[in-house]
Amino acid sequence: MMKSKIFALYKMIFGTLHKDMWEPAHLLKQHFNCSKVKPRVRLMKQQLNPHSGGARLTCLATGFYPRHINMTLLKDGQGMPEHLFTVDDLLPNADGTYQMRKTVEISEEEL
Repeated sequence: MMKSKIFALYKMIFGTLHKDMWEPAHLLKQHFNCSKVKPRVRLMKQQLNPHSGGARLTCLATGFYPRHINMTLLKDGQGMPEHLFTVDDLLPNADGTYQMRKTVEISEEEL
């Protein structure tokens, strides 16, 4: 008799927790992307004026989710200072992922 009352109480508590907590969480997961997608990264080089030499290097990271990433460009294994870069706005892609672009101009000697 006591076991059946305990089981009924357990069932009632578990049912309430399931309804109040699991169902809303499940609905949120159905409507929001909770996955992580790694970026595709491309490095592009554009020659500057032939007389002055040098180049403009652009790093494009696209197709990543969630939107918050740290993009660090390395030179000889060391992170380059942020003040050297032109950073474009973080932009959304049509598929719900994002893209980010950083550009730096370097001299002919650094090439």
